[in-house]
Formats: sequence, structure tokens, C-alpha cells
Amino acid sequence: MSMRDFSSIQELPKSPAVYALCAGDRVNDFVVYVGISSNLRSRIYQHLIMRDSSAVVESAPVQINVDSISSLKWWQHDDFQSRDRLEGAEIVAFEVLKPTMRSRGGVSASGQKQSTKSVFRDEMLRLFHSTATGSLKFPNIRDLARKLSELERRIDELESNE
Repeated sequence: MSMRDFSSIQELPKSPAVYALCAGDRVNDFVVYVGISSNLRSRIYQHLIMRDSSAVVESAPVQINVDSISSLKWWQHDDFQSRDRLEGAEIVAFEVLKPTMRSRGGVSASGQKQSTKSVFRDEMLRLFHSTATGSLKFPNIRDLARKLSELERRIDELESNE
């Protein structure tokens, strides 16, 4: 079991979203996984806390290493209340965000068709090229080491000024 602090997941909205799980060293984060959900909080909880989604289970041939996840970004849009539009948006997000791994869910024919409609597609391209609706950073051991080093430096400065 991970010692990671994912408590900030409770801050996530319970609404539909396209999301990206990112890994890296904060400076050079990359998109590991892009998925969709009708309830973002529940889905991210399933990935990172319960670890029972098809993307993270150990029996899967390819999986996300939850301990390497450094951040989450998500995009919301009024059109995401419609499942076919949410699925269509996911297809556009794959193209823009270029994840290492894509969600494993099948896209319906109506979702596939939605992704090709020019007005919708252009709007989704703008959405995914813009700043995400929200983001969370998940602390990891590197963050702890960096903070510890900074505290040690500040203590040294305080002690040298005495």
C-alpha cells in the first residue's frame, strides 16, 4: 500500500470531466493517462485510493504506476452532461494531450461521430489547448526531500545569525 497523500481528492467535483493523470518531476511532467468520468471524484478515488480500475490493477498487461502520479488535470464543459459528447471529447483529448496510455473503455458509435463534428471538435481543441479547469498536485518523496532541505537551510541561516 502506498504512503502517498491523496487526501486532496476530496476537493474534486462530482461532475463529468475529461481528466489527465500526470507523472514526472513537476518541471517535466508528462501525461500518463487520459480518461473520462461522469463523477470525477469517484473515478480518481477508484484509480488512486481503491486501485481497482482496469488502468491500475496489477493483473493488467499495461498499468499505471500510482506511486509515480504527480498531478491531475481536468477539464469540464457543459456538453459533458451528454455521454456521447463526453466520449467525443475524450477522443479529441487523446490527440491533444498524447497520453502514454489511453482509457480502455470502448467509445460508442455516437461518441466517435461526435468527435468528428467540426463545431464540436474545434471547441474541444480550444478547450484542451487551454488551461485545465482544475488541477491537483500530489506530494511525493521528492517533495518531502526538497522541503526538508529547505528547512535545514533556513535553520542554518537562523543559527548563523545568532
